Amino acid sequence: MKGTPWPLLIAALMALLTVGAHRVGAEMSSEAQREVLAQATASFDEGLRLREADEAASAAALARAAAGFQRLVDEGGVESGRLYYNLGNTWYLRGDLGRAILNYRRAQQLIPNDENLASNLEWARRRVPDRIPPSARSQVLETVFFWHYDIPARVRFGIFAACNGVLWLLLGLGLLRVMRVRWPAVVMSLAVAVLGTSLVVSEVSRRHHDEGVILADEVVGRKGPDAAAYQPSFVEPLHAGVEFFVEEERPGWLRVQLHDGRETWLPEESVGRV
Repeated sequence: MKGTPWPLLIAALMALLTVGAHRVGAEMSSEAQREVLAQATASFDEGLRLREADEAASAAALARAAAGFQRLVDEGGVESGRLYYNLGNTWYLRGDLGRAILNYRRAQQLIPNDENLASNLEWARRRVPDRIPPSARSQVLETVFFWHYDIPARVRFGIFAACNGVLWLLLGLGLLRVMRVRWPAVVMSLAVAVLGTSLVVSEVSRRHHDEGVILADEVVGRKGPDAAAYQPSFVEPLHAGVEFFVEEERPGWLRVQLHDGRETWLPEESVGRV
């Protein structure tokens, strides 16, 4: 698997906890966090060292590492892209594509421009048995509006703010009759309008289109929210690592849309939410 060398990644995680990462409802002291991280790191290194010599012992060590890293999230309240990235790497080494992709996706929300993360996510996606390409409509949109999909929202916001500032500067110069600003102002106005629309679309999509990943080894998608009452949606079951958009929620069930546009109902216990 491609990506940042493990020692560098672990060092980066240590630095995050030393200087303080973003914490949400933390129940663990900084000292306890560093201790849990050290133990998880030791287990991770042990798992790597034993991969060739003792597969069972390696798997057990990686399981302890994953539990430790997850504890930093659940009990320590640490919201760190690097931590989710390392969780993804740990699950990938354990052969759990569903949890690997889920944590890579969570990391991507916090460190969207990380090339190693993007590479590892794509590497894991290629191993998912179900290859579900995006719909033709999505492919056209992503080709025509590539900048909207390829450039992270925070970068687009920075460009939007810069263009907006230049626009107001031009308008001020125009009012003072310092220079003729008609066409530059028109260009900046268009840029502000396009980038502003792009940001609004991204935010609306983020708020109203939750995403998820199948975690169960395989799951049968149903035509309705009841395994006994509804027939399977597809001939074959779906496998761990398949990604989707959440369209509707019922007790214990989710109506989801796959990336090719097909819809089905999945048991909530079989998936993880990004």
